[in-house]
Amino acid sequence: MPNTAKIMQKSREAQLDEDEKNVAYIRGFTASDLVTRAMKDIYMLKKPIGVPLNRKNIMLPFEDSAPIEFVCQKNDCPLFMFTSHSKKRPHNLIMGRLFDGHILDMVEFGVESYKAIEEFSARISLGVKPILVFAGEPFETEFDMIRIKNLLQDIFQGPRPSNIRIKGIEHVIMFIAHGGKIYMRPYLVEQKKIPGTDKTTAVCHDMGPRLDLVVRRTQLADNDHYTQACKQKPKATKSSKNKNVSRDELGTTHGKIHMGRQDFDRMYNVKY
Repeated sequence: MPNTAKIMQKSREAQLDEDEKNVAYIRGFTASDLVTRAMKDIYMLKKPIGVPLNRKNIMLPFEDSAPIEFVCQKNDCPLFMFTSHSKKRPHNLIMGRLFDGHILDMVEFGVESYKAIEEFSARISLGVKPILVFAGEPFETEFDMIRIKNLLQDIFQGPRPSNIRIKGIEHVIMFIAHGGKIYMRPYLVEQKKIPGTDKTTAVCHDMGPRLDLVVRRTQLADNDHYTQACKQKPKATKSSKNKNVSRDELGTTHGKIHMGRQDFDRMYNVKY
């Protein structure tokens, strides 16, 4: 195999250190106007991260995942959204992710309610990292919802800067799990100074897109496959230049102190 092909193949394998994860926005052949606009608005929240594909695609991800895996690998996107519409499953929005070139998790949502970005006056800056807030007991107690929460974090986390300024926080996306539905509510955060003090307070303004989602079908990885996908790079332990200093397998530092022989005859004792 030529070196160029080897390098490309290696770059497409699962990596411990990954770049920002792109999302492929795939429009199904039968997608309704409502769900197409909803997916476009989600892309606007994450822009410029993402690859919108305008061509209509005939795909059935739950029946045959190969076409969607091919499109994602071709566009270097480990995450995807796919829209479709039918009488049985109206306004369908599928979110999923890949690991090692194959579907890891995939969730089918029905869009029951949608309010577009243009229906709100609030706007955020381009490329802003959002704060993700998850509310509702199902996100902590139900297996499927725990995994869906993790998937939503993967998709909506945005850029991954090394540092964040408190004053730079201007976008919050809240997901509420209640009554078998997930409510997505984005907010613009405006920081205002409190008169007469040097403190500031945050005011949240409604913005779009607002989505009410119902979970329809799921295809979630087993625990072994999921654990492998979540594998993290071990922290490198720097070799210490100090003598008699060592680290155990848990990263705890241990040191040895050598003291000279003490002359107890010359030790000062307090007399009572």
